[in-house]
Amino acid sequence: MAIIANYLKENNKLNKDTLVATVMSNLGLKKYGETNNMNILQTKVGDRYVLEEMVKDNFVLGGEQSGHVIFLNYNSTGDGLVTALQVTALKAKANKPLSELATIMKELPQVLVNAKVPNEKKNIYLEDAEIIASIKEIEAKLNGVGRVLIRPSGTEPLVRVMLEGESQEEIDKMANDLANLILKVGTIIFWFLSIWSIAYLATYSLVADWVLNLTPAFFRNSVFTGPGHKQEIWTLEFFLLSSSWIACVKRKMYAFV
Repeated sequence: MAIIANYLKENNKLNKDTLVATVMSNLGLKKYGETNNMNILQTKVGDRYVLEEMVKDNFVLGGEQSGHVIFLNYNSTGDGLVTALQVTALKAKANKPLSELATIMKELPQVLVNAKVPNEKKNIYLEDAEIIASIKEIEAKLNGVGRVLIRPSGTEPLVRVMLEGESQEEIDKMANDLANLILKVGTIIFWFLSIWSIAYLATYSLVADWVLNLTPAFFRNSVFTGPGHKQEIWTLEFFLLSSSWIACVKRKMYAFV
């Protein structure tokens, strides 16, 4: 995208000197824009958000790091064939190999690690003091030549941890340590809520036995059947356990998602 944006800008075809990208785009792209008087407008992940920004201000070029590049003058979706044709035409006009054209931007090392957490704990990185402190510590170590980006998945019970910096080895360790911390904190809370839910249901089971013992025998005999009145015990306990589970769900006092 940097190669194409640079060509369009040089030929006064890049509207408002702006390239639309996402927050996942390599930090090198942003630094390229800063040193070449080009605006890099970042959106949420997804070409739908890129397109929204492009249409809003009539920007002609945008895309994602994954390869979805949109040329709004030709199409409103990411089109691999259009992208290939544009790059090929650009290369022919410049009469330079792509390896040389690509030197206009320095791509920084990047790592992406997933931490699996319950859906209701995807924002744990914004709430837990230990995680927040760890993020600030990493940002201080990167000292302005890298970044930390944490993004909850919209489709899976995951928190995506992305780091960029000058040293691949260094950011690999930082990203894995941070992902493990998020996993640990999220898991502890998950099991706490799970045990709480089980205890909540078990309490209702004990209440069921207590209520049944207080129920007059003639009422139990007239309503329930079965030897030893076991059926009425199971039926009443099942009813109360089901009711309590529904109550847990309504109050979001569960952690089995």
